[in-house]
Amino acid sequence: MIFSTNNIKQTVLAIIEYIFENDEVIKQEKYIKFRFFGNTLLFFHLGVMICYILSGNRSILWSELVLVSAVIRLIKIYNERQNKIVKVY
Repeated sequence: MIFSTNNIKQTVLAIIEYIFENDEVIKQEKYIKFRFFGNTLLFFHLGVMICYILSGNRSILWSELVLVSAVIRLIKIYNERQNKIVKVY
């Protein structure tokens, strides 16, 4: 539960800071922060739901599907950062 509450806090803070920020550079940073923590929450809870549905509450082996969603998200973050580096130069 600590995982979710911290990510909810970070997501809400990023949204609030984004809304009230006037500087466009900082506003973009807050948007990226919101997307990161929001996607983390989304994929975590989707993974939990998928594992629960597929396991029929009988097996822990399906919990490894959460790792699949985490790896997909890490690859996506890596690709976004690579594209950002290319755009800057």
